[in-house]
Amino acid sequence: MSNNRLTMEEPWDLVVLGAGPGGYSAAIRAAQLGFRTLCIDRREGPGGVCLHEGCIPSKALLESSRHFEILASGELAVHGIVTAPPALDVAAMMRRKSEVTTSLSRGIETLFRKYKVHWLRGEARLRQPDLVSVVTTEGERTIPARRVLLAAGGQPAELPELPVDGRRILSSRHALALERVPDHLIVVGGGAIGLELGSVWRRLGARVTVVEGLPEILPGWDEPLVRQAKRLFIKQGLNVLTGRRVLGWEADGEGIALRLLGSDGEERLVGSLVLAAAGRRPDPEAAGAAALGVERDGAGRIVVDKEYQTSLPGVYAVGDLIPGPMLAHKAMEEGVIFAERLAGHDVKLNYGAIPYVIYTRPELASVGWTVSQAQAHGLPVKSGQFPFLANGRARAAGEADGMIRMAMEETTGHLVGVHMLGPHVSELIAPAALAVAEGWTAAQLGERPFAHPTLAEALKEAALALAGKAIHA
Repeated sequence: MSNNRLTMEEPWDLVVLGAGPGGYSAAIRAAQLGFRTLCIDRREGPGGVCLHEGCIPSKALLESSRHFEILASGELAVHGIVTAPPALDVAAMMRRKSEVTTSLSRGIETLFRKYKVHWLRGEARLRQPDLVSVVTTEGERTIPARRVLLAAGGQPAELPELPVDGRRILSSRHALALERVPDHLIVVGGGAIGLELGSVWRRLGARVTVVEGLPEILPGWDEPLVRQAKRLFIKQGLNVLTGRRVLGWEADGEGIALRLLGSDGEERLVGSLVLAAAGRRPDPEAAGAAALGVERDGAGRIVVDKEYQTSLPGVYAVGDLIPGPMLAHKAMEEGVIFAERLAGHDVKLNYGAIPYVIYTRPELASVGWTVSQAQAHGLPVKSGQFPFLANGRARAAGEADGMIRMAMEETTGHLVGVHMLGPHVSELIAPAALAVAEGWTAAQLGERPFAHPTLAEALKEAALALAGKAIHA
């Protein structure tokens, strides 16, 4: 729905700058609560980076590439299914990815119409706390607002040694739209973005090298799970180099050569393309709020109070712009809670129970503290674990790698963290996050009946393992 011709003399109750997960969720909930709401974004359709350049297109390609890998690797032979070697049509795969994102974006537009959120495509900028300037195809206009929500999201973190040019050095956006499989893709960054996109192109036939500057990939994750995940990634064909800092690059024919510095000195790594995947950072401009002097912390994130109010009167912020994990679901929750609190409802987000997921194979999922993090906070904890190798559903599916690990406070038995490596743990982390958020003890979780055979039984058994009562291990 385009509203470029709307008259806007009267101030809007709420103008949302950015239609990503945080922005569109806030706009919809605010409209449901009776606020006259306008949402502005520069993209053709709502959804933000998550829908158009991140979460959704990467998952679409992970699914497609996994189907290809299953056929190409001969994995189905163990099931008694023999297939001819498959042919790869990258263009068709990319079309499917685009169709998925387009349909979801149109779905958000449908929700906007349903709840009477006014949608405007344009480049928006905060000129004053109560005045927004927006450039559309019809020219520039100013829009008065009683309140403005900044939901502009983040940007790929820049590596000075690897300036993205879209030709030899790619951002995640470029890596999601390649027209052919590269011979050798070098991924700089051993976190979620690098491992997921590296997995996509490895499955499709590229040689992939992951370069991480820290001593280990997946910093901040449960250490035993990281060690097992790394072994599995290497077994799948990823070449993983840790403890290497990028010093610079140079062209090497049609390819690229990186200069790396490790414990053994300098080395040279030659590839076809480089994906710079060092994470994300808040948008430094924040739709013009920076020029108005909005308060920021040392990491460049906008400082907000419990209402998500910034230092500018009537200006609020959610999502990647403010402190906390840069996750789409965190932004969505903040957007909804912002609108609820605007309406006077006493709700808040439990930031200690936000789940994290990495969609590799096996998947990784985590909520709460790891054992080492809890100990660093002076909390005495006990850990328990259960391997998927002992889970009937995982064995029947042929996906028995990984385990579930739990940490509980020794004195109270309350769960402080649940960490998973295994099949479909992106789904299993939801009940674990609920248990952590609600302050369940390990005993309370272990006493609940779970359907058999299911992968979720591993969650129950891991809880039982904390008391030495696991049945199947």
